[in-house]
Amino acid sequence: MEKALGPLVAHPAAPPSPGVEALASAALDARGLVLRWSIRAAPHLVAVAPRAPRPGRRDRLWEHTCCEAFVAAPDGDSYLELNLAPSEDWALWAFDGYRAGMRAAACDAPRLRVLRMPRELRVDAIVDAAAVRGFLGPPPYVAGLSAVVEEQDGRRSFFALAHAGERPDFHARASWTLALAPDADAREGEAR
Repeated sequence: MEKALGPLVAHPAAPPSPGVEALASAALDARGLVLRWSIRAAPHLVAVAPRAPRPGRRDRLWEHTCCEAFVAAPDGDSYLELNLAPSEDWALWAFDGYRAGMRAAACDAPRLRVLRMPRELRVDAIVDAAAVRGFLGPPPYVAGLSAVVEEQDGRRSFFALAHAGERPDFHARASWTLALAPDADAREGEAR
């Protein structure tokens, strides 16, 4: 079941140019964690990396335009951080606690699709259910959806469902406001 895109809020300490907006959605289904982002702006305002010749796992994607998701069990300290760049490069990190014990999560590449339209960049991804469950256990989960948007002049703005502090911090669990549980179709598929 596809969820409607909801708005992400720019952190007031790093506002974007007028007309730049970001939206995102997340859901769990039989395939895994299904994510979608939409970054909307006037043509040529947002800096978007071209597709990498050989997309793969890369570090420091958040330094430029990047879509991100943070996912955790509601009562645990461990969490996953997913970074997806318009270049189709990606990273999935596992943490033992707030910014602690960071390591590359063992997983296959997420299924990723990047659509470049004149006024929109859309990033769709599916992270395999086994990779998420292998680290976090079975759902439900809590999630924080976010995006770093770099403009052509180098300005960066930080969008999230919510911001918990005076500075942008996507790792702040108080900003993870989305509850994720499998929809009825996914539960039926698991029972078969």
